[in-house]
Amino acid sequence: MYEQVQIPLEILKGKYSAMILLYLCHEGTQRFGEIRTAVGSVSNKVLSKQLRDLEYQGMLVRIAGRHPNLCCSYSVTERALSLLPALEALHSWGCGQRI
Repeated sequence: MYEQVQIPLEILKGKYSAMILLYLCHEGTQRFGEIRTAVGSVSNKVLSKQLRDLEYQGMLVRIAGRHPNLCCSYSVTERALSLLPALEALHSWGCGQRI
């Protein structure tokens, strides 16, 4: 009966997944370096994995650069945008909490 709650939790299981999605939903298409700067202290390896996972889950679209040396960009899908109200609610809730 309540197992559907696991679907968004599975998508957001990565440490930076929610931050990446929330950032891209608000800022639009961004390059790898811009996402890394927005997320904060994250290694390139970890961020690359998170982005690949979100792409695999249908939350992001990877837009390859025109030339091999150009960095790719990432954009959210309609599926990710449908999760935006929940992400914003989690963000609001988190603003009032202390860890």
